[in-house]
Amino acid sequence: TCVSRVAPKEEPFSAWFGAGATAVVVGPAAEGRGILGHAHRTDSSLYRAIEATVPGRAWYDEGRVQLQSGDPEAARRVIIGAADRGRQIVAEALEHAGVSADAIRYYGSHPAAVWFTDLTREYIGLANAKSVNTFPWTGNLGGANIPLSLALGEREGLLRPGDLVATYAGG
Repeated sequence: TCVSRVAPKEEPFSAWFGAGATAVVVGPAAEGRGILGHAHRTDSSLYRAIEATVPGRAWYDEGRVQLQSGDPEAARRVIIGAADRGRQIVAEALEHAGVSADAIRYYGSHPAAVWFTDLTREYIGLANAKSVNTFPWTGNLGGANIPLSLALGEREGLLRPGDLVATYAGG
């Protein structure tokens, strides 16, 4: 992710973003494995929470593009509501898969803050799931977060063949 290049370091939210990349290659899965359930949701009312623009000008004007909040209340609602959205969307995916939260052995998340992975895992009800919190040393890597979490979970022996995994990315 290159968001760290446009996040002004003096802004409190600049710590949300790191710089990194991941790639995933997925092979054949045995019967009853692979993607068992999924759920997706969007809320377009929060679109101004974080914007990439030239401060004080239109995004297409000359100048250095930076991140800023065009609607601080929307930004607050994105962060504060992340756990509630996670609880709803993971429950929907589990129902779609026909499995209980107790069956999940690993939880991969998109950590928006240092507390995010642990708080959402507990609030979602994944008491038996292990996870890796990458935020303290990577910040928010955007789309790279979940593949990195899965790779580290496997490397650390927390994610084993046959384990059921739940992931959540929200923002």
